[in-house]
Amino acid sequence: MTSQFTYEAPWPIYALAFTNSRQHLPHRLALGSCVTGQNYLRVVARTEQNTSSNRLSAVAEAPLTYPATCIAWEPFPSHRSSSAANSYRELIATTGDALHIWEYIAPPPGGYNQGGLKEVGSLAHSKSASSSGTNASTGVYNSPAPLTSLSWNAFNPSRIVTSSIDTTCTVWDIQTSTAVTQLIAHDREVFDVAWLPGGTEVFVSAGSDGSIRAFDLRSLEHSTILFESTRAPSSYSSPSPSSSFNPSKALMRIAFDPSNSHYLATFKQDSGDIQVLDMRSPGTPVVEMRNGRDGGKVGCISWGEKGVRGKGGLCSGGDDALLRLWDSSMPSLPPPNYAHQSSILPSNPSTPSSSLPISRSTSASSEKPPSVPSRTEPRAVFEAPTEIDNIACGLGGDWVACAGGGTSYGGRGWTPFVEPSTIEKSYRPVVIWHGMGDSAFADGMIGVKEDIEKLYPGIYVHLVAIDKVAAQLQEVEELGQGFDAIGFSQGGQFLRAYVEWHNDPPVSNLITFGAQHMGIADLPACRPSDFLCRGARSAARARVYTPWAQRNLVQAQYYRDHDRLDLYLSTNTFLAEINNEREYKNETFASNLGSLSNLVLLRFTEETTVYPAISSWFGSLHPLDSSLDSADVAPDEEREIPLYDQPLYQADWLGLRSLDEKDALKLEWCEGQHMEIQGCWHRVLDQWIGSDV
Repeated sequence: MTSQFTYEAPWPIYALAFTNSRQHLPHRLALGSCVTGQNYLRVVARTEQNTSSNRLSAVAEAPLTYPATCIAWEPFPSHRSSSAANSYRELIATTGDALHIWEYIAPPPGGYNQGGLKEVGSLAHSKSASSSGTNASTGVYNSPAPLTSLSWNAFNPSRIVTSSIDTTCTVWDIQTSTAVTQLIAHDREVFDVAWLPGGTEVFVSAGSDGSIRAFDLRSLEHSTILFESTRAPSSYSSPSPSSSFNPSKALMRIAFDPSNSHYLATFKQDSGDIQVLDMRSPGTPVVEMRNGRDGGKVGCISWGEKGVRGKGGLCSGGDDALLRLWDSSMPSLPPPNYAHQSSILPSNPSTPSSSLPISRSTSASSEKPPSVPSRTEPRAVFEAPTEIDNIACGLGGDWVACAGGGTSYGGRGWTPFVEPSTIEKSYRPVVIWHGMGDSAFADGMIGVKEDIEKLYPGIYVHLVAIDKVAAQLQEVEELGQGFDAIGFSQGGQFLRAYVEWHNDPPVSNLITFGAQHMGIADLPACRPSDFLCRGARSAARARVYTPWAQRNLVQAQYYRDHDRLDLYLSTNTFLAEINNEREYKNETFASNLGSLSNLVLLRFTEETTVYPAISSWFGSLHPLDSSLDSADVAPDEEREIPLYDQPLYQADWLGLRSLDEKDALKLEWCEGQHMEIQGCWHRVLDQWIGSDV
């Protein structure tokens, strides 16, 4: 079975891109039309009205003078999307006649489904060293050369690099609306450009001159030619060695492996083959993906990262209307480096009309390379209604979108996106632990179970009955190979305790909603006039650390009073133990929790039940200064101790720092009050539930 969503536009679609906001993955894309005359940038999404449908809806639109050649959403995380306050606003960049920056404003949960889209910046491209766009010798205005592609730097979101048909690449600072640098990168048109993943200084370009070149902003005087397309023997050539080869074929696109930046893919114009290169060994592909004798010509490629459920990998589309998903595992050893004897050589571009810097290139040796291993059988194939003009992989690696639609499809465009990881597979089971006051067999928990089973047909979902949990889970045959776990409220820390103490059978993804990982420091807030509530609060605080309360009250077992930490550490029977806060450290806790594939901690934006709310992210509060009057006490936000400043993180008592270092610790927001999970429920399931066994 394949999960699939579709959107039909009233015009042919070319450019497209998934959002990079983890709060809205994967059901939001930006699309660009490709027609003569008025064009459009449109955002489509799965809205609250169509959550049960496999159709996407248009939620925002803006006019374009020319078709967009490339679309990109701002990277995640960025300075704009790192907080709940900015979670509804995202930037989009497009290229065409210029570099355009747009702001998309999404509707809040429960609001109207129509968002807003407005242009907030436009950076005109000119090859001239002057920014006026006028030829100094003739006084005639030079129309900007079209931009062919862009790449947004994930580690410096103010930087975008663009490519142009005028042979140049330009690095822009979108915060200051200026061109940081521009250089002549190729002898002919530049068709694609991409930042090296994980860095801010190196980018790679592909051009009509048949070369892939790497540039370092710290040393633009030179570049490295990573690959030059093979010169095939000509059937009509003369015997002269100097004329026995055709010019190199244009290289059209670049796609980096997001999980290993050494590898990138490219393809030649009018070819059915894809070359995968290793930047450590320029000159020769490490492997080729071939469509075969009857296969079509490649027109687009995208490389998805390894996701929670899917294998990610290289995807391709073309004129045979087939989306191919390739096995992207690379050979264990890189090929021999045929560039090891190279020297710095001029790239000999055409004489420029401006004073732009010309990169001088290190090229590969002319020594004949060995044969390149090839793959002809993709691991999965999806058939589209017409030829595929463009494809895009989602941030999480589990989704791929493809676009097309020309006259053969009635002048309309289509954009299906599919989850290739669900093809012919069985899902990893899920265990759910409910919170206080709930039951494994209550209507609400049964509804949660049925919702997951509906989204992932055939998945096994087990609702925990609390008594003797570890022994109970070991007896469930379906859980023997491991499972994903979801904990609601207190169920979150109880499942964490299971992982730390037992983890047999093992948990892969542990997801907690509004859990009290650093305990609670007070009862839910009382109104100033509610003296009965305030009296109950005082009585509870006075007795919470008594032996009887610690034995009989679940809430007392995770009550962590920041003003009485010594008393908490000496009397608490649960939380201090599973947080490894006592002098003796249980090393098994860090080993077991650190073995998770992902630890996902969800915090509610309007949390009032858990105090402090940052406890859901392993945060706490500084003790109060008893010498201060109540009016002088700083607000809670200024007293917070975030996870990264906690001793249990810094000393890695639980394995949290180890998880964070391998990008497996996820701090996520959920819109709404405590346990109002509808604001994030399906997003969480899409990202972390439904993995392969």
